[in-house]
Amino acid sequence: MKKPLIDQVDREIIEILKIDATITNKEIAKRVSLTPGPCLTRVQKLWKNKVLLSTHVRVNLDLFGFPDAALVEVGILEQESAAFERFCLEQENVTDLHALGSVFGTIPLSRYMLTYHTSDKEFDAAALAKKWESIPGIVSLNVSRIRKTMKVCGAEISEP
Repeated sequence: MKKPLIDQVDREIIEILKIDATITNKEIAKRVSLTPGPCLTRVQKLWKNKVLLSTHVRVNLDLFGFPDAALVEVGILEQESAAFERFCLEQENVTDLHALGSVFGTIPLSRYMLTYHTSDKEFDAAALAKKWESIPGIVSLNVSRIRKTMKVCGAEISEP
């Protein structure tokens, strides 16, 4: 696939949309010093060339009873990776799942990073690790509680 040409104005538009995908074209144009017509043409071109792929909404998970979260890094036997992906997609506590790539040594492993949310105010990373170690094919597991999220998709997160 041919790499699209992106100039500084396109980069500014992308950064604006990363922070707020609901912003009006008129406001984007104002921020990048363009008139609305050429600005809209640029945004449409970014979508057409698949530079922009989707828009996302951040949900306040506290309102759903999930105030705490952890990052979980998993190494799993390659042959169990499809089952692990299905398992994660079925878990309401797992909001993000990233395939990090494979490691090929004596045993081929697939690596993943996921975000796990919990309603447990006394969140215990060791207990979560023990629970997940029972999943078939798990070879390595590292659970780290998220203390504070400071930036998401280019936007700084302010304290409530």
